[in-house]
Amino acid sequence: MNAELVVASVSGAVALSSVLLSSRFSRKQTLLAAQLDRQRAEQLKLAEHQDLMSQRRDPLLWAAYDLQSRLFNIVDGQFLDVYYAHGDDLDREHSARRGGLPSVRWSCCDVRSSSWISATARTPGPSSDI
Repeated sequence: MNAELVVASVSGAVALSSVLLSSRFSRKQTLLAAQLDRQRAEQLKLAEHQDLMSQRRDPLLWAAYDLQSRLFNIVDGQFLDVYYAHGDDLDREHSARRGGLPSVRWSCCDVRSSSWISATARTPGPSSDI
């Protein structure tokens, strides 16, 4: 009977330790799954944020690039000097409408003759195709 009691005691101890280890690892697995879900949610949120930012940022960057290109063309390319100050009527109209920023009439100083081209802010009228 002593042998049976020892076997039963060892068997009970093994079963108890098995239950304890199983519950401990089950809890760890649940915690790791929750952490993984949080990380996935954060990554999804970050991806959505980056997508939203690219929707706003990319057009803004293209507009800034276009503005810089137009300003360079006006200043260094002497666009207004060539087309507005010394061009014919069609060139003046085109340069006023399309050459620079569409809602501003430009002013610049012709360095060679020291004459000014006037500038006024304007609101496009109904007949304007700006």
